Amino acid sequence: SADKSQTTQPASSPDTGILIADDRAMDFLTLQDLKQTLETVRQKLGQAFDVIGLDMGLCATAEISYQLQDASSYLIASQEEELMDGWPIARIVEALSADPDLPPDGLARLILAEYQQFYSTKSTQRAVDVTLSAARLAAMPRLGKAVQEFVQAVMAAGDPARIALARARVDALTFVDGTSVDLADLLDRFMGTYQNGSIDAIRASQALRALIEPSQGPIQANTTIGERFDANAHGMSIYFPWPGPVAPEYDTPLLDFVETGWLDLLRWMEAGREQIKSALRQAELDEATQKLNALTE
Repeated sequence: SADKSQTTQPASSPDTGILIADDRAMDFLTLQDLKQTLETVRQKLGQAFDVIGLDMGLCATAEISYQLQDASSYLIASQEEELMDGWPIARIVEALSADPDLPPDGLARLILAEYQQFYSTKSTQRAVDVTLSAARLAAMPRLGKAVQEFVQAVMAAGDPARIALARARVDALTFVDGTSVDLADLLDRFMGTYQNGSIDAIRASQALRALIEPSQGPIQANTTIGERFDANAHGMSIYFPWPGPVAPEYDTPLLDFVETGWLDLLRWMEAGREQIKSALRQAELDEATQKLNALTE
């Protein structure tokens, strides 16, 4: 029989804003639905949540964190699909019961620590690739502003920046849905490719990248297990389909992240797709020629 622990839970869809879909009822929970529900609860409680945990895949994204920034102090989620083992809820509850006065940041770290220990044990029995991060949502407006400045600077830099960003997107860590990319890894690769480019674009990239560092911006803590994620999964993904088109559902005023201009950047990239492909093919040819010349010298 199949090992159910190897399968994955339903995941969110960053391109459509759908969190949970019920295929039989042809219904789904959208980000806006979740935001409105949590706001209703917040008003009744008279305060925001301390921690919101999404035990489902592909939810540690800039879009979801930005959408829920007023609902909670922290959001805990995975960048990748979640295994059917899920979270070690019993262990988390037991640890919290032993220290019920934990502040929100302490609870967030506790959950990540228990998750890390739980899957570290399982990784000795079989291959496991998992991620989990805690986002400090009060820092999301600052990250949104940095994204906006990055978008403006890169687009102002023109085709060289567009080609460098496309190259970074091709090489950056992409998750199972094929449209979510690790934001920090994308920026690292962009800056590595675009070293002699526009000063404004480089500075905007550096400023945004600095905010992904733990304690500097929204990422309070991040844990990964597995060779695929250890070096390149930094705790927050962003929607960046390539070379496929942008999903029309991403273009909606109900998705708060649209105000950062990220959708404008995606459309700008899409508009230059053929030119980018040509430039990348030429770059690959030049690189191959250099390697051949080095061998024959």
